[in-house]
Amino acid sequence: EWRLLAHEFDNFSYSVQLSKATEDWPLDKGYVTDAILTREEWGKNTAYYICGNQSMIEDVKNILNEKQVDPLQIHHEKFF
Repeated sequence: EWRLLAHEFDNFSYSVQLSKATEDWPLDKGYVTDAILTREEWGKNTAYYICGNQSMIEDVKNILNEKQVDPLQIHHEKFF
């Protein structure tokens, strides 16, 4: 579903980041807090949807806050 949305809408993108990925995992590996710091743009028209454990969610929200991202643009779901 995410790939279809990204293909259909030029203004939609997503990133899947696994901290405990297997060797054959084809997408991004590592901590999302490290990956998010590599972003160069912090657009006002960007929404952030964070899914994971409470600690990771809080860490990412703190980074976004430091980057002055509007809290209304940050959404989260505790996954486990």
